[in-house]
This record gives sequence, structure tokens and C-alpha cells, in this order.
Amino acid sequence: MKDDSLPEELTLKNGEAAIEYKEDNLKKLAVYGNIAAVISIQMNEEIENKLYLPKEWFTENQQYFVLKVKGDSMIGANINNGDYVM
Repeated sequence: MKDDSLPEELTLKNGEAAIEYKEDNLKKLAVYGNIAAVISIQMNEEIENKLYLPKEWFTENQQYFVLKVKGDSMIGANINNGDYVM
């Protein structure tokens, strides 16, 4: 879903269907780093990356951020090492 060459554009595919989102329909989220799947760790306060997702997925007047999963203890919930969680 993420394309670093065009970070302000997003195409979601479901079989033959595809939805394209351009920059004005995307919300920029800060990625703060890793969250351990096994043990609790303190969140890094420096923004390490950014992720663009469709604005329609969010409610207004709320703050969101993203962490990258490190480890495999959440595989049973279909959350894998390297996944992003919001």
C-alpha cells in the first residue's frame, strides 16, 4: 500500500477494483518508530517517517499517529513484524 516514490498518492486495490487517492484526499500521519510486540517500550518522540492514508478513514478533531511493529508476538491477531499500527 505504501509507495515511497509517490508518497502523496495512494491506490487501494481489491481484486479488479482500484480506488485512487490524490494528495488533497489524504491525511499525513507521523510515524514515530517501533513498538515492541513482546515487551512494553517507550515511544520515540522523533518523527521517523510519514504515512498518507485516505481522509475518509478518520474522524475530525482527533489526533492520530503511527508506530511500526517490532517482533512477532501479535501474529495471532494478524499483526506482523514490520506492520504499521495506528
